[in-house]
Amino acid sequence: MLILNENVMNKEKIKEIIQIAHEVVNDEEELHKFETFKIILEKLLEDHIVNSVRYLSQGTQPVGTQPVGTQPVGTQPVGTQPVGTQPVGILELTTKCRITVEEFKNVFLIRDKKVEIVHPIEGTNPKKMIIAAQCILAVHEVVFGQEWVQSDMLTNCFREIGIKNPGHNLAANMKKNSDLFLKRPSAQEYRLTTDKGRISAFETIRKLAKGEDLT
Repeated sequence: MLILNENVMNKEKIKEIIQIAHEVVNDEEELHKFETFKIILEKLLEDHIVNSVRYLSQGTQPVGTQPVGTQPVGTQPVGTQPVGTQPVGILELTTKCRITVEEFKNVFLIRDKKVEIVHPIEGTNPKKMIIAAQCILAVHEVVFGQEWVQSDMLTNCFREIGIKNPGHNLAANMKKNSDLFLKRPSAQEYRLTTDKGRISAFETIRKLAKGEDLT
């Protein structure tokens, strides 16, 4: 019991969790900020406790920590860690999309800043391209803090979901949806528009995660 208390009630860890919750809701409207903060904090604390109990029952080192006196031997792939050790960006994106981290992982696999869409996307190639582009751009913007994304990152993602020769029609399809996407004039880079693009992307991710119709 003493060991459990030391793991679960670590004051520095609790302070870190509270700080993460504050950062996640920093940009939320004041009307909803406090309620959102309470929800995020509850999820983070719950995961911290579960992770600590799992460590005690299985004899494994808690995810995100290393044994005393040793150096990290590697990092857990982003998007596969428990909530309590998730980067702030993933928690922020799940909050904006109104989904859980587990639901997020049913849509994306993120490893070494490479985003892979693991959830099936139905429809014609142009439709799949627009849906995937919204997802990829939203992850890069919110999780990685990267507003502009190179076109080859998008085309690589399109190939992975089964779209052949995606670079051939990329510019035309993105231009047809200029209410959702902006192209950088001086480079082959794209981002979401600040209003409709971001709102549409967050809703698209939510529907994918919930298994709802995207038509």
